[in-house]
Amino acid sequence: MKDWDISDGLEIVCKCGKVHGSITKRVLVGDDAVMQLVDECKKLLSDGWVAVCYAQDCMQYADKVSTLLTDGGYVVHKVCFPSDTVACLEGATDLIEMQEMVRLIVAVGGGSIAQLARYASTIRHNPCVHVMTCTTTADILSATCFGDKSVNPPSCVIFDPRFAKQTSRLLASGYGEICSTVLKNVDVRWAARVGENGSCPYLLQQVEEVVREYIDEFKYCENKDMLTAKTLLIIGLLNQMIEQEITPCDRCVQLLEGVADVEPAPWGINTMIFASTMLGWYKAALKSPTNYMRVGLDRMSTTIGTCQSLGLDGVRVTIAQGKLKYKRQWAWMMREYKEDLADEALLAHTLLMRCMRQFRRIFDDAGYFLADYIDSDRVLKIAEASLVVSPRYTIPVLLAEDGILLE
Repeated sequence: MKDWDISDGLEIVCKCGKVHGSITKRVLVGDDAVMQLVDECKKLLSDGWVAVCYAQDCMQYADKVSTLLTDGGYVVHKVCFPSDTVACLEGATDLIEMQEMVRLIVAVGGGSIAQLARYASTIRHNPCVHVMTCTTTADILSATCFGDKSVNPPSCVIFDPRFAKQTSRLLASGYGEICSTVLKNVDVRWAARVGENGSCPYLLQQVEEVVREYIDEFKYCENKDMLTAKTLLIIGLLNQMIEQEITPCDRCVQLLEGVADVEPAPWGINTMIFASTMLGWYKAALKSPTNYMRVGLDRMSTTIGTCQSLGLDGVRVTIAQGKLKYKRQWAWMMREYKEDLADEALLAHTLLMRCMRQFRRIFDDAGYFLADYIDSDRVLKIAEASLVVSPRYTIPVLLAEDGILLE
């Protein structure tokens, strides 16, 4: 992989004439990186009270972090969550209601704990540091919405492979999230093409290069955890510079997480499943010489019906659709660029299918987990339901309005 120096974030002098800089300025990856935690915290808070939040199954790491901070002169306030904690507004209550004397939040764990800490740090106006205990997700570095609040990325992120608990499923999740970026880039490039965001094409190209280098290097790399964590963090830093809304693939994963009878799985596993499904659909639909209909074009009623069959709250899903936009010229652009999109989808799908074999083999159980996890019909129904909550200029929505739906 290209030797990115991410110790001070990223700054790229771009061909577009701008200098792109990441919001997060300190990202430390490597053996014994956690030993620099106190020095990084001193830059944010010289002394006083620090909250260490963690899930029950990460207690051993949280205890080590607490010891480092105590030895560094801080007063540590611990906040422990159940091991199965999910990121929700109610879950952040204990962090938000901490005593005012707490001025810095250190999250120890994966994506859910990081989300709760980021939300609480935004509400309380406290800086946040994240000590990763697994490869987690690039989203921890994204400026995203949590509930109705925009939350900023952490001030500092640390990944120390000696300070992490890594299962094959979590490694597969990191691998899946990185590989599914090939679909997200197709969607983001389309949004930029129709003028719905100002994403720099050179930054998107940088993301693609990082992903392709990772895929080529992964198979022969001895320290796959380190490579995966570093790649996710680089993608996260690049995403901080790219203007984009949530992609249809991520919207599908959000819906899947609301299906009651599906066992929860890491984000990257679900994005890989939906990325391969949607890219296969793009490839076939964009090359389709005729339009065909599976359901009517009343997207609202279709989505509510599909959600009910999945056990989702269809009304709540449709309320979450936000502002829908539409311009007549987008339909024209879809026809004009249909062949270009078809070629992009074919290349991306070919690459992703190669990655899917590696993805299955990362699991200790040789991927048998995936066979029983979720059936293909349900995946298609969730993808269908995502149409109403995706911005109207996205590729699947325009295909649907042109009469081409999932089969």
